Amino acid sequence: MAHVVNRPDIVIDQALHGYRDGHRLLSSSLQPLGVDARTMLVLSDFSGPSTTTGQNGYLTGYPLEGSRKYVLARTWTAPEMPRPGCVWTHSLLIDFADLAALASAIPLLGLFQRPAHPASHGTHANAIRLHPEAPPPTSALPTPPLASAIVSALYSEPRRKIVAKTSVPIIDEMLLLEIWMQQWPRLRRSFRFCSAAGSDRSLKADAFDLQLVDSTDRLVMSRFPEAIQAVTSPSTLEVSLLVEDLRVKAPTRLRAFLKRVGGDVAGGRGAMLSLCQLHSALEDRSTQQLTQAVRVLEELGPSQARIARGLVAKRAIGDLAHADDTLFDFVVETAASDESALEATLADGGLGRMLWRRSPARFAAALGGNDALARVADAALPMLDIREVVKGLRNAPEYAERFAAQLPPLLREPSFWRLPGTASLVAGLQLHPDDLVEVLAAIIIAGRGDVARHAAEAHGARAMLGAMRVAGPQADVEVLADWAAAVARARTEIAAELSSEVVSNRYALAALAAALDPDDVPNDYGEDPWYIAARSAEGALPDATADQLAGFLMSRGLGRRSKSASSLIRLTFDRIHEALGGGRLDARTASLLSRRFSWGSWAEWDQCARLRYAVVYKFVDDRLDAETFGRLTDNGSLWFALAQLAAESGRGRRYLWDVRDAVKNAYEQGIRARAKAIEKLVS
Repeated sequence: MAHVVNRPDIVIDQALHGYRDGHRLLSSSLQPLGVDARTMLVLSDFSGPSTTTGQNGYLTGYPLEGSRKYVLARTWTAPEMPRPGCVWTHSLLIDFADLAALASAIPLLGLFQRPAHPASHGTHANAIRLHPEAPPPTSALPTPPLASAIVSALYSEPRRKIVAKTSVPIIDEMLLLEIWMQQWPRLRRSFRFCSAAGSDRSLKADAFDLQLVDSTDRLVMSRFPEAIQAVTSPSTLEVSLLVEDLRVKAPTRLRAFLKRVGGDVAGGRGAMLSLCQLHSALEDRSTQQLTQAVRVLEELGPSQARIARGLVAKRAIGDLAHADDTLFDFVVETAASDESALEATLADGGLGRMLWRRSPARFAAALGGNDALARVADAALPMLDIREVVKGLRNAPEYAERFAAQLPPLLREPSFWRLPGTASLVAGLQLHPDDLVEVLAAIIIAGRGDVARHAAEAHGARAMLGAMRVAGPQADVEVLADWAAAVARARTEIAAELSSEVVSNRYALAALAAALDPDDVPNDYGEDPWYIAARSAEGALPDATADQLAGFLMSRGLGRRSKSASSLIRLTFDRIHEALGGGRLDARTASLLSRRFSWGSWAEWDQCARLRYAVVYKFVDDRLDAETFGRLTDNGSLWFALAQLAAESGRGRRYLWDVRDAVKNAYEQGIRARAKAIEKLVS
C-alpha cells in the first residue's frame, strides 16, 4: 500500500472590498499596508466602464510582493447599492509558500462569498483553512477554441501584455486557472490575470500578463495599448504539449517537471517553451533530442536551469558512445560544475574514459587539479587501458610527463617511451629499485639507445644491467649494445653485478661482451664474474650472437685476467672449434681470439689447429685444473688430438699424468678410457 503523506491545511487570509462612502476595504483577516493596500484597493474596484459580467462576476489574480501573498479575487457588481458602478470584491490572500503546495486552484472557487446585503461583510474577518490537495470537481469543462492561441501568445511574447476575447465565462475562468496552475511556483506567484477587463488593469510598474475582454466590444483593443491580441495561429509542438496538458486538468509529468526545474530559471514566461522542449527531450531519451536540449540550455544561459542541466547530463551519460560533440561537451562541462551530475560519473569512470578518447589534451590538463573535472579524470585514470593512453598521447605528447606521474604503470609500457619528449623523463625517475629495473627494461624494448648514457649516469650499472636482463630477447641487439656501452667504464660495478648473477640473460651478457674487452672486468679473487654469469645465463641466442659471446669468453679464458680460465675454456671450446672450422666468426671475434694464439696468423688456413695449440699450452703452462682438461670436450677424437699435442713436450707429458690421475676413477666409462689413452701416449 502506498505511503500517504498527510499535509497540514494551509491558512488563507481574506478581505472584502465594497462601497461605503466610496470604494474601500470593509473587512479583512489581514490588514494590508502601504503599497499592497493601495494595490488591492485599485484592483478590487470595477475593471472598466464597459465590463460585462455575469452572475458570478469575474476573477483577478496578482501578487503582493511586500506581504509575500498572492491575491485571487472575485468581483461582483452591486446593483443593490445606492451608487451606480459599485462592486463587491472578495479577495483570498495566499502565502507564496502555500501557493506552491496547491494541487489545483478550483477548490479556491468554493471559498468565495458574495455579501447578501451591505451589512453582511463581517464574515470576512477570519482566516480560512483549506487542505492543499483538496480534489477539484470531477466534471471537466471543454477547453476553449482559443486556448492554443492564448498559450502561444503568452509564452512566445513573454514581455508583452496578452489580450484575448471571451467566450463562455465559466470556461474562460477554468482556462485561466489551469494556465495559472500549470506554471511552476516562481512563475505562478508573479502571474497577473483577469477574466473580464474593460480596460487595461496594469499598474505603472506591474503589467498584467493575460486579460480577457468582451468579444462584442469593437473598440476594446484601443484601451489596451502595446498589448497583443491572442488569435488563432499555427501551433508549435511545445504549445500543443501545453494545451494537451491543460485538458488533463490534473497533476502530470510535465507539471512535475516544470515545478522541479522552473525555480532556478529566470525570465518568467519566457522560459516556458524552452522548458517544454527540455521536457520533451528527456521524455524522448534519444541522443538527438538531448543534443537539442543542450542547445535550449545554451540559449537560456550558463547560469540558468541547473537542475535541468543535471537531468540532461545524467540521461546522456548512459549513452555517451552515441553522443555528438555538442552533447558530450555539455556533459563534461556539467559534470565539472554540478556535484550531483558529477557523482554519477565517478563510480565506473565512464565519463572520464570517454573524455580521454575524445580529447586526451583536455583529460590530461584536468589531471591532478582541484576542480570537479579533475575528479572525473582522476577517477577514470586507473581504468584506462595503458595502450589506449599511449595512443591518445601521440596527439598530445606534451602531457606525457603529467600522465607518467599520475599513472605509474604507464612507465612499464615500451610504446610510451617511443613518444616524443619522454627522453627527458629518464634521468628523473624516482622508483623502487625493482620497479626501476622494469621501467628501464621497457625503455630498452622501446628502442631508446639514445637515452642509455643519461640512464647510466642517473641510475647506475646495477639498474642498467638488470634492465638489460629483463629486456632480453625483446630488445634490439644494437640498443642493448648502446646500453652496455653506457656502463662499460663502470668495471668494478660490472664485476659485482656479473658475480651476483644480475646479468642472467644471454642477450644482455652478449651485449655487454660486445661493449667490453675480455680483460676489462677485474677478477682479483674468487670465481671469474664472467664465468659466474655465463653458467647461469638463460635464453637462446641466434647462432652468430652465440658465437660472438663464446669467442669473447674463450678469449678471456686464454688471457691472464681470469681466475676461472679452465672453466671458461671448457664452456666455449666445442662451439668455437666448430665455428673456426666453419669459418663463421665475425672479424671482431676472430681478432679477439687471434691475439691469444701464440703462432701463425689469422690468414693461416687451419685456425682450429691454432685454437687447439693455444688451449693446450694455456692448460699446460698455467697448470690449470687437470680434470677440466680431461673433460674439455665430449668429442673423443678431438680430445685425443689435444692430448697428443700436450704430449709433444716434457711439461705437457707431466701435465697429462696429472690429468690421468684426475679422471681414472671417473664415473663415466668414456672419461675413464681417456686415462688409459694418456698412459699409452706418455709411456
